[in-house]
Amino acid sequence: MLLKTTTISLFAVFLAMYSSHSQDSLRSENVLILRKRKSIKRVYYIKKSPIVYKNIDTIQVGVINEIEFDSILIDSTWVKYNSIISIIDPSKRQFLKNGSRLFPIAGITFAVITTFNSIINRDNPIFYREHLIPSAGLVILGTIMRPFKTKKYRMTRKWEFMVMRT
Repeated sequence: MLLKTTTISLFAVFLAMYSSHSQDSLRSENVLILRKRKSIKRVYYIKKSPIVYKNIDTIQVGVINEIEFDSILIDSTWVKYNSIISIIDPSKRQFLKNGSRLFPIAGITFAVITTFNSIINRDNPIFYREHLIPSAGLVILGTIMRPFKTKKYRMTRKWEFMVMRT
């Protein structure tokens, strides 16, 4: 019984020493949270995260170096949260980004291949309606997808900043 109590107390002492040592070695950092009002959707930014944002007149690209409760340090410039109009996330919407580029290429390639096939086979109408409708549809679909290929978080409407210490 004495051995069991001694083992448990030694384990508790070592655990306390380890936890106090780990708390000293860790430094708390701030996390920038882009939060949608009246929803649970969130986007998180930490130090060394790339960010693309729009100020009043220009679009800026940079890396977050420091996060404070009223501003962030992007590259070497401090930017206040209220001066940011929107955050642009180029890594979102990969299907729309790739589709806006690849669908027109696929449509033009399909039209060219079917036209060359008609020329080689010496068909009288070179352009068949059954071939041009799908190729035109692919080109139009890619053109329609082009404006939607980046995700914008507009600060004035739905999104707001929140800073949390970790």
